Parts: sequence; structure tokens; C-alpha cells
Amino acid sequence: MGTCGCGLSLADQPGRLGERRQQIEIPEPKAEVIEYRQRIVTCACGCVHRGVFPFGVTPHVSYGPRLKAYAVALVDGHFVALGRTAEILADQYGVRPSDGTIQNWVGQAAGILPKFMGYAVHDPWAPYFHFTQVTHSLCSAHLLRELRYFEEAPRGHRWPVRLREILVDGKKAVEAARAEGRSAVDTATRDRLLADYDRWVTLGLSIFPERPKAPGQKGGPK
Repeated sequence: MGTCGCGLSLADQPGRLGERRQQIEIPEPKAEVIEYRQRIVTCACGCVHRGVFPFGVTPHVSYGPRLKAYAVALVDGHFVALGRTAEILADQYGVRPSDGTIQNWVGQAAGILPKFMGYAVHDPWAPYFHFTQVTHSLCSAHLLRELRYFEEAPRGHRWPVRLREILVDGKKAVEAARAEGRSAVDTATRDRLLADYDRWVTLGLSIFPERPKAPGQKGGPK
């Protein structure tokens, strides 16, 4: 403890425990690389036996189940975009899988889309639309974020604001119908919302028309 103000050393003086204080801290994020070696044994008869690797350990460098689960939880549990999820993994663990790899993990965790026959609500990621047996619906949360971007951009357009308001009004109408014990929004409200939505989408497309997909271009049209 050093010395007293009088100049005497405190090193050899008896002490007692005083006030207790605690601080909660998290461990430093660190990726763990686990190496598996295959054991090869040759029988006296000449037959060669090779050990089997654990499930999920591929011939190339692979990602472990905990990392996959963390990434899927960020995407599906916390609604973090694929690119942002990759950035978080890179910042925390120094590992950066591609957006497509993370999306594959999400699909593996779900394991239902190829057999799903109902309404699929998702973001505009192009591979979703390869599943033609479902009825596709774009996620309103993603649409609201994109409309917010156009609303805040210095262009002075009104259509993003109105589209966002219509989406929110639709959500409120659904919540009101459920609160009243109804399974659907009344026809008049639904038709009004759809007509308003189509009208403002048409206006937006007249200002920013869809560009045709160029030959060899990956993804959907812009």
C-alpha cells in the first residue's frame, strides 16, 4: 500500500478487510481454432482404416456450431442485416464469413423453406424468390428502413413518407382487428390501404423507374 503521509512504510503493518466493490466484465472475444487429425491404421492384412471426422467438419476450413448459432441469432433474433452480422463477427472475433454463408446458416437452422407451402415473409434477398411454391411477402420492417432512408435523403420527395405511413396504418388496422376478435381487416379498410399503397408506389416508380437487369448481372434489377 506504499507509505503513510507521515513517511512510515505500511508494508509491515497489520491490515483488515474494508469496503467491498464488484465490477462485472465480459471475457475478451477470441475465436478458437480447433484442429482435428485423422488417425489412419493399416491392418496386418493390408486393409487401411481411416478415422471419421466429427459431423460438420468439412475438408476445407469450416465454422463451428457456436459461431453459426451466434450469427443466426443476430440475424433472426435481433434482426441484424447480413452485412452487419459479418462486420460484428469480424470486429469481435476476427472472422468474417460472407453474407451468403451466413444466409446459408440461417436456412440450415430453419430447414423448412424448401418444403414450406404458405406465405413467406422475408427481405428482398434474391435467392428467396427461387422458391416458387410459396407466396412471397416482403418484410415491412425492411421496407420501413428503406423508406426512412429515402425520407431522410435531401431529395424532398413525399412518396416515401406516405408509403411509410400507409404501412404503419396497415399494422394498426391488423392489431385493431385482432383486438376485436376478427381474423381479418374489414374489406373497406383493406381496399383503401391497398389502393393508397399502389398509388404511391406508382408515383415512386415514375420518379425512380426500375432499371432493367444488365446481361450477366447478378441479383435482381435495381
